[in-house]
Amino acid sequence: GRLLKFLARFKYAGAIKIFKFIFMLILIAHWCGCFFFFIMVIEDEYGHNTWLEHNVGHINGDGDVGDAYTQMLYSGFLMLIGEGMDMETPLEKLYGSLMVLVGTTVTAVIVGNVSLIVSNQNSTSFQYQSKVDMITDEMRALHLPDELQVRTLAYYDYLWNRHRTFDPQNERFTADLSP
Repeated sequence: GRLLKFLARFKYAGAIKIFKFIFMLILIAHWCGCFFFFIMVIEDEYGHNTWLEHNVGHINGDGDVGDAYTQMLYSGFLMLIGEGMDMETPLEKLYGSLMVLVGTTVTAVIVGNVSLIVSNQNSTSFQYQSKVDMITDEMRALHLPDELQVRTLAYYDYLWNRHRTFDPQNERFTADLSP
């Protein structure tokens, strides 16, 4: 609740959103790999004549679960990007094809959202820099003392770093609201 709202307004909210997208990609690859493992176990309890047999080995009770999970997570990422998966059975091929489609969609969504976040970050930085440049030019044109110019720029830096706006009373915002 409150933590998510704070993070959304945080100075580095764009970076947090990017990490959120990365986490979602890892989660989708996890689901993809686990369901792929489930499909292979359904086909044959010990993984005979499946992709699992050729890439991980046979499933037995004393096998290392961590290695198998790591291999399945890796295969989930490979399926999502559509790379290097040599499926053995028709069901595996069907599932692999579906995961390539899902992976293409997920990649498009992530790339689109990350580019939107980066462009918004650049937009607000550009807005800030434009305002500071305008203020600096106007102060020079008015021949204000150097000390006053430094204090004025420090004030605008404070406004930007503290409120992410040059209008702390939100006068422009409230003026746009209907009476």
